Amino acid sequence: MMRRSLLFVVLLFSFLLTACGLNQSNILERELGLSSIQTLEELQEKMSESSNLYLWDRFTWSSMTGDWAEDASLGGVATNESTAKSSDDYTSTNLQVEGVDEGDLVKTDGNRIYSISNYTLKVVEVNQGHMEVKLVDKLYENNQTNSYYYNNYISDLYLTNRYFVIIYNVYPNFYLEDELTVNPYRYEISTSVRIYDIETLAIVEEYKVSGRQVTSRLIDDNLYLILSYVDQRVDTEVRPWVKEGDEVVYTSLNDIKYLPNTDYQAFTVITKIALLDEISIETDVLLGPSYWNQVYVNHNAIYLTTYQYERTLLGDYQNTGLLVSYLFNESGSVYYGGSGVFLGNVIDQFSMDEYDGYMRLVTTTGFRDTAVNRLYVFERQIVDNQYYLNVVGKIEKGLGKPGETIRSARFNEDQATIVTFLQADPLYVVDISDPTNPTIVGELEILGFSVYQHPWKDNYVIGLGYDASETGRVTGLKLSLFDISDPNNPLEVGQSLVFPYQESWIYTNALYNHKDLFIDPSHDCIGMTFQSSYWTTGNYYNAYSEFVMFDVDLDREIPINILQTVNHFDYGRTPEDDADLTRFYWDYSYVIDRAVRIGDYLYVISGNLMTSHQLGDDFAPVEVLPFN
Repeated sequence: MMRRSLLFVVLLFSFLLTACGLNQSNILERELGLSSIQTLEELQEKMSESSNLYLWDRFTWSSMTGDWAEDASLGGVATNESTAKSSDDYTSTNLQVEGVDEGDLVKTDGNRIYSISNYTLKVVEVNQGHMEVKLVDKLYENNQTNSYYYNNYISDLYLTNRYFVIIYNVYPNFYLEDELTVNPYRYEISTSVRIYDIETLAIVEEYKVSGRQVTSRLIDDNLYLILSYVDQRVDTEVRPWVKEGDEVVYTSLNDIKYLPNTDYQAFTVITKIALLDEISIETDVLLGPSYWNQVYVNHNAIYLTTYQYERTLLGDYQNTGLLVSYLFNESGSVYYGGSGVFLGNVIDQFSMDEYDGYMRLVTTTGFRDTAVNRLYVFERQIVDNQYYLNVVGKIEKGLGKPGETIRSARFNEDQATIVTFLQADPLYVVDISDPTNPTIVGELEILGFSVYQHPWKDNYVIGLGYDASETGRVTGLKLSLFDISDPNNPLEVGQSLVFPYQESWIYTNALYNHKDLFIDPSHDCIGMTFQSSYWTTGNYYNAYSEFVMFDVDLDREIPINILQTVNHFDYGRTPEDDADLTRFYWDYSYVIDRAVRIGDYLYVISGNLMTSHQLGDDFAPVEVLPFN
C-alpha cells in the first residue's frame, strides 16, 4: 500500500516586505492581504459575530478599495476553447478551459467507459462496439449498517493515466456517532474522494474532507476540490478536517486565513490531491462567506464569486459582488491572489474568463426597469503590500435594451459575445483587445435568446436556448448558428432549428449544464438528451426521453439538423405499457445521461443500460448491455 501523507499548506504572511523589495520574484506565494487566526478564542469570536446567519444563506462583505493602474498585470495566457476529440479519436467532456478537466458522469480513455449513476460506479471495456463489464461498485451498500445516513451522492468522476477517481458528498441525518465528536447530535456534510488504480481497478486510497463540495477541477495530475464547511454545533471542534483511514487531522489555527473587516460565516477549503505514484493531500483554508455563486478555473488561478444585497445610504438595496482569487505555484499548490468588488450577479461560469493576465466578467443588476448589465476587466495589482483585483476597464451602458438582462456570455481570447433578452435577442460582440477600454463593436437582434453559447470552429458560435414571439413569450427551444467573422456585423447563418412546445413541453439539461452536451467537431456533430411530453387518447403522457444527434452544415438553409435519435425507454417498457397507451410510464433509470464516440462507434449510457451503435445513416445498434 502506498505511503499516505497529509500535508497542509503553510504560507508565510508575517514576513514584512519593504517597498524596495517589492518585485514579482519575492511576492509570489505570500498571502498578501490575508491575516491568520492566532488563537482559538479569536476564531470563536469571529465566528460568533456571524452566529445569527444561517448556513448557505445571505452574507455581507464590506467594500475593498485599491488604486487603479495602467501597468500590465501579472499572470499568463489562458484559453476557453472546449475540446471534444483526443489524439486517440474519442470524444470527452465538454470543457470551458482546455486542459482543465471538470467532473462528469461519464469519462473514457478510448478503451474503457467509466460511468456513475444510481449511487453506483461502473467500468465497461469496449472494443468495436462490443462491451464487457469490468467493475460495479455500489456505494449505498456501504451505508446499510447506519440507518441514519442519507444515501451518498456521487457528484464527479475523473480519469488520469494512473487512476480514476469518484467524488461523493455524504449527507448524514441529524444523529451520527463517530470519533469526530463527543456530541452525537449533529448535522455535518462531508465530501469523500475514492481513488482507484486504473490497471487493477482496486481502491488504493480514500479521503474524507469536511464540507460541502462547491466544485472541482483536474489539472494534469492535481485534483482540486473547493468546499464550504461550517459546523453549527456548540462547544465542539469547528475547524476543518481531513480524514485518511482512521487518522483525522484538523487544520492548525495559523493556517486559517481571513480577509480583515469582513463577516465570517464558513470555511472555504481548497483541497489539492496530487495523483502521482505517491498520493498526497494538502488544504488551504479561508474563513469567509458561506456561499460561492460561480467559480472559474484556468491554468493560472481559481476565481470565486459571491454576491449580497447591501442597504445603501438612500435606504434601498444594491446587489454587490465579491471576486476572490487564488494562484497556482509551480507545484500546483494555491496561494491567495487578491480580491475585488463589482456590482451585480454573475449568472454562470461562462460569464467569467481570464486572458493575458486580465480577469473579465459580466454581471446583471436589477430586473425590468432597474436592470443594468455590465462588463468588468480586473487586473491583479499590489498596493501597500497587498494583492488586489482592481477594475481597469468596464462597460456600464449599451449591453441590452431597457429592461433586458444577460442570458448568456462566452469569451474567446480578446473577444466576447453576450446575449440579453426581454422581448428580442440582442447578441453583442465586444472587443476587449484593449483591456482598459472594452468596446461593443457589433450587434444582432433576433427573436428568442441563447442561454448557452459554444464556439464552433473558426468564427462561429452555436447558440442553445429558447424561441420566443415578438411579445417575448417563450414558444419552444431552438438551436442557432452565428457567424462572427466580422465582429462589426454578426450574422445568423440560415435559420434556427426550433422545437415548438405545441401544447406540450420539451426540455434538455444541456441548457444549463454544458457537460450534458456531446461535442464532436471532427464529425461536424453535437448532441444532447431531450425530455418531452405529448398527448395520447386525451391523457397527458409525459414519458419520453431520447438522445438526439445533430450534424452541422454551413451550406444548408437550416445548418443544424437532426441526424439520428437513440432512446432507452423502449428497453424498459412492459407489455402492459404497450397495451395501454394512457398508462403513465417514466423511469429515470432509462433517461440517457451521456453519449461518447470512440472511433466509428457511439456509446449511449443511461442508469440501466449502455448501447453501442455504428456510425452511419441509421446508427445501427451493435450491442445492448444491461446493468441490472
